[in-house]
Amino acid sequence: MMLTSTQIGELAAQFFIAGAGTLSFAVLFGCPRKSLPFCGLVGAVGWFVYELAVMLGADSAAASLLAVIPLTLLTRVFAIVIKMPVTVFLLSGIFPLVPGAGIYYTAYYFIQGNNALALSTGSSTFTVAVALAIGFTLPQTYRYVLLPMAYRLIVPPLTSEFLNIFKNSAVCSTIGLLELAAQGRQLVDYTAQPYESFIA
Repeated sequence: MMLTSTQIGELAAQFFIAGAGTLSFAVLFGCPRKSLPFCGLVGAVGWFVYELAVMLGADSAAASLLAVIPLTLLTRVFAIVIKMPVTVFLLSGIFPLVPGAGIYYTAYYFIQGNNALALSTGSSTFTVAVALAIGFTLPQTYRYVLLPMAYRLIVPPLTSEFLNIFKNSAVCSTIGLLELAAQGRQLVDYTAQPYESFIA
């Protein structure tokens, strides 16, 4: 599906508005000065991916999941490059994606006594929140959980296997050398030709 010029203009406007909103929240949140433009960029990129996914037909939960993955990766890159904690960028960058209106309307409908509408709004808000949580943990799960577990599970058996191969080959070569010397002495006893048994 191709985007029209109107949709591209709307995406560009959403990008800058989300960046300004995230920047404002980062100022209120008390982020360090040198991190402020990067905080705004993280929020703008996350919202841009969300809006693009919605325009391409994704529902809000899928769009949130797709938006939070590049947002998380971008926060990790900025944390490494600028040498600041990830939370500086992550907490302010998630600001545009948090389903605040859904939480508000869920409580509002519940207080008004409209339980069916409160349940409907609450379930959609909950799926967006779960998608955000899954998206945050997906890259970090690989980095902090799966790869270290794989190394812990793989390295000891591989080390044992390597040492066993090394030991067994050393034992085999020693036994082979002793066996070859014994056979060579036996051939020398029978033939009186000491060199041919070791050369052949």
